[in-house]
Amino acid sequence: MADRIMEPERSSRTNHPGILPDVLSTLLEGGAFQGCGADELNFTAPWSVRGASGSACFCCLLEGGCRIELEGDGTAATLEPGDLVITARQHGHCLGDGCGTSIFAINPCGENGWPRPRAEAVPGGGGRPSRLIYGGFRFDPLRFGPMLAALPPLVAVKGNGGKAVAWAEDLLRLICRECGDARPGQQAVIDQLTRVLFIQAVRTCFAAVPDWGGTCLAALTDPEIGRALQLMHSRLEAPWTVAALADAVCLSRSVFASRFKTLVSQSPLQYLLEYRMQKAAELLVEDRCGIKEITAQVGYATRAAFSNAFKRWSGGTSPGAYKRLHQKAAGHNAPRS
Repeated sequence: MADRIMEPERSSRTNHPGILPDVLSTLLEGGAFQGCGADELNFTAPWSVRGASGSACFCCLLEGGCRIELEGDGTAATLEPGDLVITARQHGHCLGDGCGTSIFAINPCGENGWPRPRAEAVPGGGGRPSRLIYGGFRFDPLRFGPMLAALPPLVAVKGNGGKAVAWAEDLLRLICRECGDARPGQQAVIDQLTRVLFIQAVRTCFAAVPDWGGTCLAALTDPEIGRALQLMHSRLEAPWTVAALADAVCLSRSVFASRFKTLVSQSPLQYLLEYRMQKAAELLVEDRCGIKEITAQVGYATRAAFSNAFKRWSGGTSPGAYKRLHQKAAGHNAPRS
């Protein structure tokens, strides 16, 4: 990814009513978000902080300068006032003005209060001030599915005239205000506000990038493949075959299979399997129905067939064990009092 933030552009993607809204919504609904709150942070140049891995983060620069770099692949972006970036991976990252070293530690999802550096009130070297809103969230990458693979490591939203775009500014302020007010339902509100922030950023990113080739997002702009995705997402229990999907969108089997693979980088049945497992994982964690009912909802004739497919997908974890594991994690991460 280039070291810059793309300016959103008008896109013909919005000219596909009935395809884009439904499929994009289902791709975004499996994130299993837990918002960790946010805080306004102040630094003076030179400054630099290192964010711990295991959580994703969002950062909006209000004043001064800031550069974010992800650990591992070196993906980086330089922010100007008003710019918002969200990490689409849960890797470690560094923030700074480009002049300092990593002298402060920060945890996007720290257990002792909202994110803030372990340092004095205004850490840094006493030079040019920088202000930013910084926060974190966690999600289950297995349940996030093809959306996670399709997104760039940094989801960027360009500011407008030195300020964040209106929706981002409103959401960030609401999150910070909620973090400062210990009221009943606080964690639920933070979870939902953080989720909306992420979804809005993805929508903006989707409109700004002219080519999503090789990802599920590219397929949403194709009338036939977009329609096939819509059918798979809306009728997950159906006994889909490549021939049946091709017939439903009026393409030959070979043309459909080839175009789907080109746009999505997976075969139709590989994509269907992946989405069925993500939906099953979501249903298991919600715990509103038993494994027998989930088996039918995701298109499997027998519980054994579903269990075997789920174990292959999850790296050996059975549906029942996955359910217990995530229920235990939810109890551990209960809202702070």
